[in-house]
Amino acid sequence: MTLKELLTQVGFDELLPHLKRHEPEHLDNLYAFREAYDILRNMEPANNFEGKIFVEWHGGEWEDEEKWIGVGPMHDCTWEEDLAKEIVVADDVHISKIEIAMHCLWEITYWGFSPDEREETWQRKFGPKVLNNKQGSIVSIPTSSGKTRIGEIAILNCLLNEPKAKILFIAPYRSLAYEIENSFDEIFSNLDVSVSHLYGGSLFSKLDERIIDESSVIVATPEKAKALFRSNEDILSCIKLVIIDEGHLLGTDKRLIVNEMFYEELKYHVKANGGRFLLLSAVLPNAEDLSEWLTDSTDNVYKENWRPSDERIGIMEWNGVSVNLNWKSTDAERNSFNPNFIMRQKLPKKPKERIMHYFPENKNQAIASTAYKLRKFGPVLIFVGIKKSVFAIAREYEKCIQPEEQKFRFRNKANWRAFKLACIESYGEDTEWVKFAKQGIFCHNADLISDVRIPLERLMRSEKPRVIIATSTLGQGVNLGVSTVIFSTLYQSGNPITKRDFWNIAGRAGRAFVDHEGKILVAHDITKKDENKINWERKMISAYLNKSNIDRAESGCLELIRTLKTVAQLNGIAFDNLINLLAENRINEIDESLDEVNDLLDLIDDGLLSLHNSNNFEGNTLEWIDSYFTLKSATKLFSVLLASKRPLITELADKLRLKYPLLPTISPCPTMRLEAIRSIIPISCRRYPKSV
Repeated sequence: MTLKELLTQVGFDELLPHLKRHEPEHLDNLYAFREAYDILRNMEPANNFEGKIFVEWHGGEWEDEEKWIGVGPMHDCTWEEDLAKEIVVADDVHISKIEIAMHCLWEITYWGFSPDEREETWQRKFGPKVLNNKQGSIVSIPTSSGKTRIGEIAILNCLLNEPKAKILFIAPYRSLAYEIENSFDEIFSNLDVSVSHLYGGSLFSKLDERIIDESSVIVATPEKAKALFRSNEDILSCIKLVIIDEGHLLGTDKRLIVNEMFYEELKYHVKANGGRFLLLSAVLPNAEDLSEWLTDSTDNVYKENWRPSDERIGIMEWNGVSVNLNWKSTDAERNSFNPNFIMRQKLPKKPKERIMHYFPENKNQAIASTAYKLRKFGPVLIFVGIKKSVFAIAREYEKCIQPEEQKFRFRNKANWRAFKLACIESYGEDTEWVKFAKQGIFCHNADLISDVRIPLERLMRSEKPRVIIATSTLGQGVNLGVSTVIFSTLYQSGNPITKRDFWNIAGRAGRAFVDHEGKILVAHDITKKDENKINWERKMISAYLNKSNIDRAESGCLELIRTLKTVAQLNGIAFDNLINLLAENRINEIDESLDEVNDLLDLIDDGLLSLHNSNNFEGNTLEWIDSYFTLKSATKLFSVLLASKRPLITELADKLRLKYPLLPTISPCPTMRLEAIRSIIPISCRRYPKSV
């Protein structure tokens, strides 16, 4: 039964007594509830829309906490789409259709008693800073608080004002781009707004060009977008809005530097078009810095700490005998300590077995047992640091499942069959990917090929798994409906994860408008360790759990300049001589270990060459550098150094312009330079006739 069918069968007067008991403090709003109910009953549900509203028990997790009925999700789409959703009632929920209708009415009117009122609420909330700001905006709000919805409304607002405009939505990963594309299709298909269906790779074809010409919204990874615009600059002239998702992803990693340089190119073209940037992030402590970079002002920031569910954070401590949950919540009304949450149990002896065994008896088994017990509150995500740990913990979780438990049932049979067939075709009949998925244990790591990864992620979104075990490849950006996140480690491939990545993954805990709270736990094994080691690890975990320690988003290009400045000082080389060596590609004469830095500089050269071509296609003059690298223009490729580092910017620009005109010496021929730009090949890999 869909929500529309339910509301057709139940009259408002029938549910009114239940509504009065449910919300006695809001009796003055009963007329508004009646009007909203009439709107819903007269409204047609969205065509070809699939979704579910789950009616489940929540709460009762702690002593003296009452259980309550939750229905959702009902805030992730329009009213028409909510009406088209199928209502799924949990087996242990025994309430009448009238009561279900009352709960649905209460939830759907959370933001307003009509679609227009809900839109006005959102407009008041972020309109002045986001929608009506012609300079651009930086949005920093927690996960599940509506970042994607803000992007959708910004897209509609842009197309409403300029119907022929094109919008570029940049997603850092293919999996996230795929998810965003599907979400946009559901939202925009009924509005006759076309969304592109290309988002990965660095190649560009005529078919891609045809798709882009017919699309209003382009969803792409940075690499794909770069290939598109380098091959066809006419598309660039139509871009009026650039939305950067997961905008905190800046740094010294090679890919992040390339992306930062590409954003510099985009900034030049979007500004020329009279367009703007909208950057979205859940973990951005220095949003003002990025606002100054992309919008030329620190004032264009929208921040909000509100979350649709509370956060409960703590340490899952394994002492060899039991698991203790040490909660760090500041809520004084709740217990901050759950001792003996899991107790090890003796296992029956096998024939001829002399040694007594227990379960759990190690950290992995303790994590699996804790996740299994927490499953009754909703799906659990276990983060692991290396690929092989995914199946290691999955095998331990499998041992927790009792024989008498019901077989895991898939709600969407088509998605399950698609995933199963893809796995069998790629990995064989006996693959563990399928074996564990059958039991509601969904595994995910970087070894997944795209033919399997895409149907797996689709399956994760349509189902309610017992547990998801994954590396950061899944936790970064992809929307997961989980109630609890357990970190089995704070290391990834032997290196500590950043606090920014930690909170980006931890923010997945708590299903919007479904869970009262999301639980975040860090596993801590204190067995066979001395007191000093235990205290040091506890201190490290506490530092991660403190949000004020989240890493700032830093410019990778800026860090390169700092590195070069340090190299010059350590080697007793004047900075202008260092610039000479850079211009002549002889930096390895200083130190062979700088080859990696030199490779990264090639990537910056690639962006500079493109900017040079955009500013001066017909000649080789570099006069544009003087204006482009001023602090006023705030092109933060280098200007993030701020006023204290201004002499360095000036010196670099002067040397490039006057003594070593680097860009024109690559090739004096404008046509050849254009071909070089379109190739997206690093400069050091190209072969050109040497200029005179």
